[in-house]
Amino acid sequence: MRRRDISLVVLMALAIVGWALAHAAKPAWAQAHPTDHLNQSRGEKLVGSTEQVSLWWTSSGWKIGRDRALPAATGEAIVIAAARNEAEAAQLVVRPASGRPLKGLRIAAGALAGPDGAAMDAACVEVLEVRYVNVTQPTDKTAVAGDWPDPLPPLAGPIDLEAGKNQPFWVRVKVPADARAGLYKGTLHLTAEGFSARVPLHVEVYDFTLPDRMTCSTAFGFTPDNVYRYHKLTTDAQRREVLDKYWASFSDHHISPYNPAPLDPVRVTWPDIRPPARKWQGGQEVTNEKHGGTRSLLIFDDRTDESIQASYEPLVSIPTGGLRLSFWYRTAIPNQVFLVTLHHHDADGQWIWGGNNDIGVDGNGQWQQFDRVITKFPSNAKSVRLILRAAPWTEEGDRTGLVWFDDVS
Repeated sequence: MRRRDISLVVLMALAIVGWALAHAAKPAWAQAHPTDHLNQSRGEKLVGSTEQVSLWWTSSGWKIGRDRALPAATGEAIVIAAARNEAEAAQLVVRPASGRPLKGLRIAAGALAGPDGAAMDAACVEVLEVRYVNVTQPTDKTAVAGDWPDPLPPLAGPIDLEAGKNQPFWVRVKVPADARAGLYKGTLHLTAEGFSARVPLHVEVYDFTLPDRMTCSTAFGFTPDNVYRYHKLTTDAQRREVLDKYWASFSDHHISPYNPAPLDPVRVTWPDIRPPARKWQGGQEVTNEKHGGTRSLLIFDDRTDESIQASYEPLVSIPTGGLRLSFWYRTAIPNQVFLVTLHHHDADGQWIWGGNNDIGVDGNGQWQQFDRVITKFPSNAKSVRLILRAAPWTEEGDRTGLVWFDDVS
C-alpha cells in the first residue's frame, strides 16, 4: 500500500463482494464433505503387507484418518524426492488387522546406497510419530469434530498400535549438501512382538543444492504466549529455554517468525528523522504481501479475549450523494469472514451511539476488490470513521483472523 494511498484513503469502498462470493459457485474442494479429506483413499499399499499388518505409504501433505481404507494401488517402496541440502518427507502407515493389536513396534532406518558408491548415513533419516488431537469444536467449514493428525514428536521408543486403526509415521530425509545426484535405496526395519518387516525407501536426489539461507522472505505468525501457556512456563529462564528449542526447529526448516526476540525487545530510533504522522491506529504495514505499491496494512487477530482492529483516525466528511469506499483485501484462508465498520459522527465530531454500519465480508484467500457507494446514514451524521477487523466482533473477542488490506481509496 503506497503511503500516499493510505493517507488519501479513507473513502474505503466497502463493496459487498461478500454477497457475490456467497452466491458464486464453490470450488470442488469446498463442495466435498470435510470428512472426505480424512477418509479418501490415497497412496500405495506396500509389498511387505501381511494378513497380520497392512503397510502403505502416501505423501507428507495428506491428513490420514484413523479409519481410512487401504489404497487400491500397490508400490514397491516409499518414494521421496529432494534437492541437496533439503529435508523432505513421506508417510508410512501401519495398520494392524482387526482384533490383533501390535505391541512394542520399533522402526529403524538403515543407510542408503546411491550411484557410483555414494551413500547417505542412516542418521539422515528421521522417523516421527503422527499423533492425533481430539477436535471437539471445528475451526471452520473444512474441519469436523474427532481425531485429527497434527503433532509430530520423534519416535523415541516402542509403541503399541490399536487393532484395525491406521497409525502414520513421518519419514523425513535430510539430504546432505554434498550428496551426489541420483537414486538412493535403503530400508526401514519394523519389529514388534511376533512381527517384523522390511520396507524399501527410495530417495531421488536432484542435481541442485538449496542455500543455507533462503532467498525467499517469509513471515510465520507465532504467538509466544501460547507456548508459555501450553508448556506451563512461569519464569523468564523457562521461557528462554523452551523458546530456544522452537527457534532451533524453525531454523532447521527455514521458518522465520514475525518476532524472533519476544523476551528482548529491539528498539531502533532515528533522532534526526521526523516521519509523517501515521493516520492508521492499529494494524501494521508489511512489505511481504501486497496488491499494489510497496506495502499493505495487515490486521492479525490471534487473541481470544479481545477484538483486534485498525481505524483510520481522521474523520471523513460525508459527500452529497453518498460515500464511495474501495480497497483490495486478501484473507489468510478461504471462507474467512471479516468486518468493516463505519462509525458515524455528528457536526461536533461526537460519535453517534448505536449508529454503526457493520458490513461482514467473506474472503476466498486471494486478492479481491471491495467497492461500494454508501448512501444511508443517520440523519445527524456529518462524518465517518473507518474501522477494520480481521474477524466479526463479539463481546468476548473470541473470533480470530488475518487479513491484508491495500490500495484503499
